[in-house]
Amino acid sequence: MKPIVYLHAVIFFISIWGGLKAKESPKTVWIDNGVAQAVIVLSDNPYSMAEYAAEEMVYHVKRATGVTMPVQKESENISTAMYRIYIGQSDAAREAGIDHKKMESEQCIIRTIENNLFIVGNDGKGDPLDFQNHHTGTLWGVYEVLERTLGVKWLWPGELGTHVSRQESIGIGEWDEKIKPTMVRRNIRIRLSRWNDGKGIVNGFSSRKAYDDYAREEKVFLRRHRIGRSDDPRPYTGHSFNSWWYEYGKKHPEWFQKLPEGDLANEWRERFSPFYPIYNTIPEDGWPDFRGPVSYRGKTLTSMCVSNQEFHLEIINRWKKQRKKNSDQKHIIRIGENDTPALCTCDDCRALDAPQPAAEDFDKLPEYVKVPYTPMNAGRRYALYWKHVHQLAAEVDPDAIVTAFIYFNYFVAPEDVKLHKNIVLSFVPWDGWWFPRYPQEQQWLLDQWQRWRNTGATLYYRPNYMYNGGSMPHVFARQMADEFQFIYRNGSIGTDFDALTGQWAVNGTTLYLLSRLHNRPGAPVDELLDEYYAAFGPASRHIKAYFDFWEAHTVSNRDLYGFGGSLEDYNHYAHKMFPPESFVYAEKFLEEATNSLTGEENLEYARRVDFIRMGLEHARKEAKLAALFSNEGTSEKEWQEALLDLVEFRRRTEHLHIANFSYSAGNDYMGWGDRFNLTSDK
Repeated sequence: MKPIVYLHAVIFFISIWGGLKAKESPKTVWIDNGVAQAVIVLSDNPYSMAEYAAEEMVYHVKRATGVTMPVQKESENISTAMYRIYIGQSDAAREAGIDHKKMESEQCIIRTIENNLFIVGNDGKGDPLDFQNHHTGTLWGVYEVLERTLGVKWLWPGELGTHVSRQESIGIGEWDEKIKPTMVRRNIRIRLSRWNDGKGIVNGFSSRKAYDDYAREEKVFLRRHRIGRSDDPRPYTGHSFNSWWYEYGKKHPEWFQKLPEGDLANEWRERFSPFYPIYNTIPEDGWPDFRGPVSYRGKTLTSMCVSNQEFHLEIINRWKKQRKKNSDQKHIIRIGENDTPALCTCDDCRALDAPQPAAEDFDKLPEYVKVPYTPMNAGRRYALYWKHVHQLAAEVDPDAIVTAFIYFNYFVAPEDVKLHKNIVLSFVPWDGWWFPRYPQEQQWLLDQWQRWRNTGATLYYRPNYMYNGGSMPHVFARQMADEFQFIYRNGSIGTDFDALTGQWAVNGTTLYLLSRLHNRPGAPVDELLDEYYAAFGPASRHIKAYFDFWEAHTVSNRDLYGFGGSLEDYNHYAHKMFPPESFVYAEKFLEEATNSLTGEENLEYARRVDFIRMGLEHARKEAKLAALFSNEGTSEKEWQEALLDLVEFRRRTEHLHIANFSYSAGNDYMGWGDRFNLTSDK
């Protein structure tokens, strides 16, 4: 087993906010020895975003000093002895030449004028916690000031995860900066199953209130890390043709996949059975002259015949009609393939494909690298399709933008196709690209990113690998960060991570890096990890050793993780990948951490260590249950007792947000089916 070799490249630091740095002198004092010297000022009719930003300022300053800063409306009688912090649009801001209406989406100006501070962004209507609300400049500005003035770090959702150093006084220097995130979309999808009354333990949380409390804290946490989007539609695409077979299948079956027949079908079934999603449904000699959907595991798989130019023309005709209905989206054509590999085997489509590796070369490829070539190398086919649709659209609208997926077996970049920058491609490593990866796999993937970028297309990142790990300490922080920083340095305009599993205590470093890199994508990884460890005070080195142990464990057991994913498969394997002795070994680091924390001044650090310990205990109970379910000799009484123990533990700890129990319980149910129930709940 070869060890993973991490890429410790020296990265030139590029702040997501454009290299901002506040001047250090002179200082304006906001809090002095427990007394407020400044007041937060809102307009008489503030937007919700500005009000929320003010609340965030008040909360964090109080956490740091114990002092509640006053908040007043602009027309109220404000003491002339107080410094003023203007948050959001106001008459004073306009008089100072700061007009929120002239700002770009997500933009903010932070400026001191006569010792008063203005934090003014592109204010507008909308819920501050709505990730689609791009009127966030003022809120982003407040978070920037909090980070750089108070040193605030957000480790995980909730109060305990908010690290603010205690201070008697707070002061700021001169500011004159304009900030805006460099990526137009920074998305981490929330993974919360819809609450369903009557589902009992499958809901994960004991009550709708507990569920809602967790959901809100998670949203607050993500917004603090600037998760959101600009007013830019480019990074969005979807599976665009799900309904087309029902609309066009009878009249135009030639627009849809031609499934394999004869020798080709038999070759696919025999050669690619470990990889290909329809191998066990292919009949002897395949489907003679058949176009249309095929069913696999209850899912209908229908890909398009993308070489058919009449199909391209219908895309354009529909787009022209849509332009008249939706002027805000008139430039956008979304032609993401359905959620399936390329399945069309017609002569015209296959003639567009790049050559396949020879059989002997294919067999030598790393396992994950084999998948994008299986059973066809269709990346060139799709690139030519996107190019032609864009050319047709540009004849109507030179600013037309085509969005699509780089996905499945059309993932390998073509060497001889050039694409327009207005072809925006979602880079989706699937399937099999789970962490940890062998170095050859990691490098091959990064090479594909660069090769697609070399076509001239615009790229954004859309991985699924955050699903990996279930509720276990499956830590892959550094490999994930290396990849994130590579795609950022090499032209990604945004991210769309699917999805946030919320295993905050057991996989803390991975989730902290994932969140923090969206705000500081160029920062050295060790620097960001040190921020996390520092929040444990004197126990920081022990917490580092704890997570280093689990990361090494994850990497060294790469072969066991080869199946990938985190859904039902992970529950079936958890006890094998994380045997009881691994938990015993990891517990020693936490014992040492606790022993290093004595005295009242270390109480908060000790609570954080306990938070990590509870995540470990939750994982241990999951692994125990997996072992019982996997043993045919286990009695119902045994696994019912273990299940009850797990559920009671979740109910005792759900208020602490150590994990997204909705996600954990959903995985449990998918893995174990009706056995994931309690006799008393039946």
